[in-house]
Amino acid sequence: MVRGNKIKDVRLTVQEVDQYDDFKGLSPDQKERLITLVYEVSRALYKSYEGKHD
Repeated sequence: MVRGNKIKDVRLTVQEVDQYDDFKGLSPDQKERLITLVYEVSRALYKSYEGKHD
């Protein structure tokens, strides 16, 4: 899992997704959508807490 500065976002790779048995059957498109979802949720969480916990 690659993390940005101060953990502003979480980015998965296809190789990391493939490590989980639950996700091994996903198509490449589904894996990309999962990766995008994780990234977008992590960014939204960061933005919602930004400035509240300095």
